[in-house]
Amino acid sequence: MKPPCEVVVRIILPRIRSMIVNQLFNKYGLTQQEIARRLGLTQPAVSYYLSEKRGLKGEKLLKNREVREAVEKIAKGIAENTMDKLGALVEICRLCKTLRASKKVICEIYKQTGGFPEICDICDEITK
Repeated sequence: MKPPCEVVVRIILPRIRSMIVNQLFNKYGLTQQEIARRLGLTQPAVSYYLSEKRGLKGEKLLKNREVREAVEKIAKGIAENTMDKLGALVEICRLCKTLRASKKVICEIYKQTGGFPEICDICDEITK
């Protein structure tokens, strides 16, 4: 059995990073080098996100209001230099906590990975 954290690390975080990178590039016009510097990534990693070679799983996240709002907040803060890497990490962690509490998104992705037991209340236990 996989812990839900594995789903977060392998699917959810890369998708969120991809969404942030795409907004910084397409909406705010930052270069790949600048995005890499501001997010603490390598330029090749940014290129992979932009060319959709990384961060493709977790389609459901694109439709989730909380995710879209958090991504926009982070991208805007990074683009306008009102948020640093630490601030972005705090927002991503808050988003992850919100997603765990709501159970909908993480549970659905978790089930799709095949690591989900029939009866699972691990997120309830973690967020107590």
